[in-house]
Amino acid sequence: MLRELASILGLFRQPPQDASGGDRTLVAQLVGLLVEVRAAARSNKDFTTADRIRDRLSQLGIVLEDRPNGTDWSWD
Repeated sequence: MLRELASILGLFRQPPQDASGGDRTLVAQLVGLLVEVRAAARSNKDFTTADRIRDRLSQLGIVLEDRPNGTDWSWD
């Protein structure tokens, strides 16, 4: 489902350093949303979904770091 959404929206077609400022902001907001969805999945002990989100973001060059106060993310 998340792949389909990203595909429909045309996300991640260009490397982040080549994205315009507006595109980069939108991508950052969407990644933040996915991090929130992943946190909710983890909270509900739906580790399959949480792992799928983490793995897919990793394939797209986004690294998630779980910390005691939440999850940080960065470009790989």
